[in-house]
Amino acid sequence: MVAEKISNTSFLLIVNRSKINAEEEFKIIGADLSGLEKGNSLEFIVEEDFILDQETLEAIGITSGYTTIPKGKYPMNFDDEKVYIRFTLKNL
Repeated sequence: MVAEKISNTSFLLIVNRSKINAEEEFKIIGADLSGLEKGNSLEFIVEEDFILDQETLEAIGITSGYTTIPKGKYPMNFDDEKVYIRFTLKNL
């Protein structure tokens, strides 16, 4: 997985599909992507607020002080090679 900064309050998590098996993909994504049309927009669900540690935030390049991925639904897209999940951070 790789994270790319979009802004000071958002980032894109990119999962390389070739590095995980179908079972791991289902656990991470919550769906069997092989049966879905590529480019479809899905939602990734975060069930509880998730606080990112300072080391992770620095690695992504986020310095805004926003540290929390609030529980909720986040846009997710995929293609043959990767899954893309866009997270927006809050300062809770």
